[in-house]
Amino acid sequence: MSAVDIARWAALEAQALEPNAYASPHFILPALRHLDPGSPAQIVFIEQEGAAGTAAPQPAAVFALRRQRGNKVLPLPHTEVYQSMHSFCGAPLLAQGHGVQAWQRLFAHLRSSSPWSFALVIRNLEQGGEVHRALQRACDAAGYRLHDSAPRQRAMLLPEDTGPEALKRNLRKQHAEVERCKRRVAEGGELGWHIHRDAIEPRVVEDFLRLEHAGWKGEEGSSLRAHPAEEAFFQEMVRGFASEGRALFTELRLAGQTIASTSNLVSGSTGFAFKVGWDPAYRKNGIGILNEAELVRNAPQVIADLQAFDSGAEPASFIEKLWPGRRSLITSIVLFNRPAHWALQAVQWARDRAQRRQAGAPSDAPEAQAKAG
Repeated sequence: MSAVDIARWAALEAQALEPNAYASPHFILPALRHLDPGSPAQIVFIEQEGAAGTAAPQPAAVFALRRQRGNKVLPLPHTEVYQSMHSFCGAPLLAQGHGVQAWQRLFAHLRSSSPWSFALVIRNLEQGGEVHRALQRACDAAGYRLHDSAPRQRAMLLPEDTGPEALKRNLRKQHAEVERCKRRVAEGGELGWHIHRDAIEPRVVEDFLRLEHAGWKGEEGSSLRAHPAEEAFFQEMVRGFASEGRALFTELRLAGQTIASTSNLVSGSTGFAFKVGWDPAYRKNGIGILNEAELVRNAPQVIADLQAFDSGAEPASFIEKLWPGRRSLITSIVLFNRPAHWALQAVQWARDRAQRRQAGAPSDAPEAQAKAG
């Protein structure tokens, strides 16, 4: 891709119908280079028609796509909106006012370029969000079935849940314990909290990688530093976001040393939590929670320009008490024909039967039906 293409993609991200840092060129291109180098992907631009004599057409949507021969989601050839192992939101970038048409153009492209692609799969899509509603309308207009999975909840930080009083309200009885832990840590020296947005120094990135690798993550080989390709992805990704002032790190520092750190990304008016790290020597004092609590406490001053912050966390995460807002995420599958519908029904029936067996329930319940959008 040319630098002009990437700039046009980034410009669309800044004004997208639904912000998503994981659909940014600064995230997807490093992910394809380092995390999925052997997996061919296609970047599709849907362009708005410009008026006569105006500048070049601007993107109405950008889709990163990957072909699948079949997997546990659908055992038939299909196309997926690309997500890497470190992607936590799947909404593609659509321009304001062009969502339905962009989806329709994508459907036409997939049906003409790959007649054996039976479906389109979009994972980690916000249920009822702008992108999901545009998808529903596009499917209705095209006559395609839309199947949505059962939703799962994810913690969000909203402006009304930030500030010192909101922190007390969010934590309730645990607020006093968090404050006690903070005082115990401070016995070791001057304790300070810092946020970095405008300029990300190499020291900040290095401290984060060191702490994210410390403890059980490093021992189990699940940290970024445990895999050279993942660290290379992270370094390139952070440089891209930082070049536009959209990388955000928070730090808890004790006597001049960083003991807890988070890495985060900004897209449009939304923040996206990425990874966390802390020094295991202070595990008993919950310094990871202390770091997150300070973000909630100071948010009205340091992230007042953001309308929401997505935690990227799984259900039952510790962050749910600190960040009481919620969003519902689903997997949406656009079924292009009857064989895709039947295959999805078979997958659902087999999954339901296995769950009933595990629960000791009878296995002769009727088949699950795919939901029509």
